[in-house]
Amino acid sequence: GQRFWASKSNQPENFDTGTALADESLSFTLNELGRIEWMVATKDLVIGTTYGEYLAGSQDGPITPDDIQVEQQSSYGSKSVQPIQIGDQILFVSPDGRKLRATQYDFTKDNWLSRDVTFFSEHITKSGIRNFAWAQNPDQQLWCALEDGSCAVLSYERGEDVYGWAKATTDGFFRDFTSAILRGTSYVIALTQRENDSLYLEIQDNDVFMDSYLDATAQTPSTVFAGFDHLAGLAVQVLLDGALHPTVVVAQDGTITTEWEGTLCEAGLAYTSTMQTLPLDQRTQTGSAQPYQKRYNELLVTLLDSALPIINGERRPDRTPATPMDTREPNSTGLLRTEQVILGWNQDAIVTIEQPDPFPCTVLSISGELALEKL
Repeated sequence: GQRFWASKSNQPENFDTGTALADESLSFTLNELGRIEWMVATKDLVIGTTYGEYLAGSQDGPITPDDIQVEQQSSYGSKSVQPIQIGDQILFVSPDGRKLRATQYDFTKDNWLSRDVTFFSEHITKSGIRNFAWAQNPDQQLWCALEDGSCAVLSYERGEDVYGWAKATTDGFFRDFTSAILRGTSYVIALTQRENDSLYLEIQDNDVFMDSYLDATAQTPSTVFAGFDHLAGLAVQVLLDGALHPTVVVAQDGTITTEWEGTLCEAGLAYTSTMQTLPLDQRTQTGSAQPYQKRYNELLVTLLDSALPIINGERRPDRTPATPMDTREPNSTGLLRTEQVILGWNQDAIVTIEQPDPFPCTVLSISGELALEKL
């Protein structure tokens, strides 16, 4: 409803109202219609309802029964999803679930103002946000479970005002997310629904690039590894002693049989990491370059500790004479130069970078030499 309560000081279960003493419990009803959906305690108490956002405070220090003021700050409204406080901002979900808003106090306006963080990517959260979880370290990401079972991830560097959205799907559905911190690192925990409506708690490992992943160790080199019952009957990616093995179908008894011997078998559901640039526009002597046909004569991609990716459908040969047989090519850090026409002539000059293998791929920059023709 529209009413909220506060307990007696130092008695968290005592809500009996009595005299208007400073340490007495209190109850307060908002004047405007709208159900209270959430509360967040900052310097003041921020309240979100179905129709607007309010600030509860006082004139002299803590809120007391005889010193409480509630003022409406905005009228965007909220869905019944507990918000998350990031620095001096509060992130909350709009009533239709499609927008994520960030609200913070603005000293110049003397008011709490909010903006739509999904403004440039509304298609990603179109089905609606069910719930979310914040992972602070190392990448500052907000993991959102969507109503259609997919996942939207917001990378949000609050201090630099840098943010970007990505979409993720899996063999099944993402139902919920939470996060936990271990030795300063945030681990995302997903509630995932897979075949036969089975539910799994799956913990994100920043060094693993497969879904529903597990590993098995043999005391001596072997071609049979057990323990993959949850993946029975499914085709999985396999790393055998760190090297990529051909795709394997897990037997009904949960075992994996490999083509050669090894001691460490890592297996999980495959996915392809994909990034794509926006259509390129740059200033020309006549104004915008949008009407021009474009072609990359040379494309430069800077990688950080990454396996070689596929760039616009092509992957540069990734074996060198210095790499021993039966071992994976080491990750690369530095400039990857592609000296060929990647796309031919077109108006967009979009660059697509993919990594279908279960290896890391971190792109620091994309640049190159571009030719323009008004064909």
